[in-house]
Amino acid sequence: MFAAVALALASIGLYAVMAQTVTRRRHEIGLRLAVGAGKSGILRLVFAKGLRQLAIGLAIGLPAAFLLTRAVKGALELPVPGGNTATLAGAGVTC
Repeated sequence: MFAAVALALASIGLYAVMAQTVTRRRHEIGLRLAVGAGKSGILRLVFAKGLRQLAIGLAIGLPAAFLLTRAVKGALELPVPGGNTATLAGAGVTC
């Protein structure tokens, strides 16, 4: 249940960031369309920005999750699996 809520929140957050990026670049996109850029070029521009942000987030988030999982394992008295690489890889692929 927590994973579904986390996935929904991450999806909403990613949508909001991309929507804000497109809104801020509205004039640039309009200018590119006016001078002859195709819709595929505009989509490529927007998706490249989104994929760049995703790559940065994964590069920071996955190692941080790995380290924090180990820290939580040491702090809790519950049997928390520490640093399960399959789980972290699955989380990265899901993004």
